[in-house]
Amino acid sequence: MFKKKTITFFPTNKNAEISIDPPSPAKDHLTEEYKRLPFKINKTFLSLQPDLKSTNLTAKACIPVLDAFTAGYMVTLPCDITATTSMEYNHRLFWEVDWEAIGTHGNLQIGDMSVPYGFEINPYKFETKWVIKTPPGYSVLITHPLNRFDLPFITLSGIVDSDSYNILPVNLPFFLKDGFNGVIKKGTPIAQIIPFKREDWDSKIEKYKESNDGKFQINVLKSVSERSYKNRFWKKKKYE
Repeated sequence: MFKKKTITFFPTNKNAEISIDPPSPAKDHLTEEYKRLPFKINKTFLSLQPDLKSTNLTAKACIPVLDAFTAGYMVTLPCDITATTSMEYNHRLFWEVDWEAIGTHGNLQIGDMSVPYGFEINPYKFETKWVIKTPPGYSVLITHPLNRFDLPFITLSGIVDSDSYNILPVNLPFFLKDGFNGVIKKGTPIAQIIPFKREDWDSKIEKYKESNDGKFQINVLKSVSERSYKNRFWKKKKYE
């Protein structure tokens, strides 16, 4: 058994402790659409690969997708944010709380970096008020909520060595969907925090071995007729 590690979140001030939700386990933020999705549907989909059988399983039956949805901890929006493209305002984003919920970055700060298609070229940043601290040797990957393509923004990914840098919150640069008008509700997931142990890695390329043959591997996987990956290979992960 591995010894359980502890990630710590602490507020920058009393107002943050009272008014702003701390990061919480990502498993608590599954979308209602995903929850409603059945494991199987009546329709059968043919594989693009001729020698593979057809399937009627959905994304709900795909454990790697679930692992991505539930990995780590989620940062949520601390207040409603209203976006407008109306020309009568000088600003694009509005909120009513008395702290700076959103900041800006000039587009010169990203130079010639590519902007996601369909998103504004000027990046913003979510201002966060909770600091992240991990045990020695552990960092965090902070990224857009995994598999959340429905959100009207894209949060940039970054890695923070939160065992040594844990004196200030990490603000979260993001791109807003071009032309988006509406309210992004308080509690909307804005970033996923995934802790990991820093280790040095080497890579190697091996020559072909019969045990790596694709048909052989498929037969191993399909030797259990249903949910083979989950029942034979998957290791449960816990984030509390």
